[in-house]
Amino acid sequence: ARTYKDLIEGIELAMLEVTQKDIRNWFTHCCYCTS
Repeated sequence: ARTYKDLIEGIELAMLEVTQKDIRNWFTHCCYCTS
């Protein structure tokens, strides 16, 4: 990102693509208890 505003917008767009299943799988992959 060239500006702070572009950075924030990029982060927001990326966060909208992450699903609850993605988060659960990440925690499982990192050996955190997800139950």
